Amino acid sequence: EMYGSVPRFMLTLLSFVTLDSVSQIYLPILYAKPELVFYFIPLLLVISVSLMNLVTAVLVENAMQMAADDNAMKKFVLRQRVSELIPKLEDVFDAMDKDGSGVLDVAETASVD
Repeated sequence: EMYGSVPRFMLTLLSFVTLDSVSQIYLPILYAKPELVFYFIPLLLVISVSLMNLVTAVLVENAMQMAADDNAMKKFVLRQRVSELIPKLEDVFDAMDKDGSGVLDVAETASVD
């Protein structure tokens, strides 16, 4: 009943990989041939651990990508803010430059109100 057609077999294989009611699949086979326990136990362990590792890898990769995107956005916002502040800083330094030389000296910085 689990292997009658290709779609049923694929559904059975999916149940086996996801460990969904897997005992219904392998127990009848093990009752018929008990030596297959040395095949099914390692197979179940490898498949379940591999599937968990694959899901974990996808989640970690997505989290790392989101963190990288977040850092890029922070840098963009910081650059935007700095570019907005540069004209204001130039105005402040121009106001502090009393002699108009374009260079601030100690006397000019000491006389700031």
